[in-house]
Amino acid sequence: GHRVEVAPVLTGGSDPDSVITASITDRGPAAMPAPKTLRPEDLGSDRFDGLLVTVAGVMESAEIDSTAQLVVRIQTRRGELTARVMDDRARPLAGLIDSEVEASGVASASTDVDGHVTGWTLLVPDLNGMRVVRPAQDPRSLPLVTVAAVNGMAQRAPLHRVRLRGTLETSEESGTLEFRDATGRIPVVSASGANLAVEDVVDMAAFLHVRDGRVSLGPARVVNSALPGDGGRQQARAQ
Repeated sequence: GHRVEVAPVLTGGSDPDSVITASITDRGPAAMPAPKTLRPEDLGSDRFDGLLVTVAGVMESAEIDSTAQLVVRIQTRRGELTARVMDDRARPLAGLIDSEVEASGVASASTDVDGHVTGWTLLVPDLNGMRVVRPAQDPRSLPLVTVAAVNGMAQRAPLHRVRLRGTLETSEESGTLEFRDATGRIPVVSASGANLAVEDVVDMAAFLHVRDGRVSLGPARVVNSALPGDGGRQQARAQ
């Protein structure tokens, strides 16, 4: 929110590619430009790099990464984008998971050697740049769906969480965690929740991830394990 003056220091002439350092002078507070509202299809381009933009989507997760920075993952119809929040002291985000949000920040797209966009990041100054458009629905009130129905969603997975009822099991082949009901089984990428136990009947709310035409659950969370069949036999971790 400040106007700054950047004076580059060049080496061996005036070639702008020879900048080795720069001095920055703070000229005081200034009005921020209005962010440009992007459509989902705009996330397939890197032409917005360095611009202040607003992107709408569904908040999937909010975690502190290894650099002690808040990283918010947002699902859009174009795919996932990452919002890196510089100052996360304003409010907790745990209750905002699965909310529809608008995130405003400076755009930064990653591209491969052919110029194709492979990832999108928003650099967000603080949590004032995250606006809730529609609060999350209580995951315990989501309609139940079967594993077979979820496996059929590969072509157009919902942005919001779905709720399933079944058991968590460890795959004999891979040793990873799977979710199973009477209609089939599905891999679990990551899961959490109180009383997360293998072979217990649970209700699980999960985002769907699709890769190479296959659906998996994650992030997933047990939202009700007080169901007939609870045995509490063996604690499980997603691998």
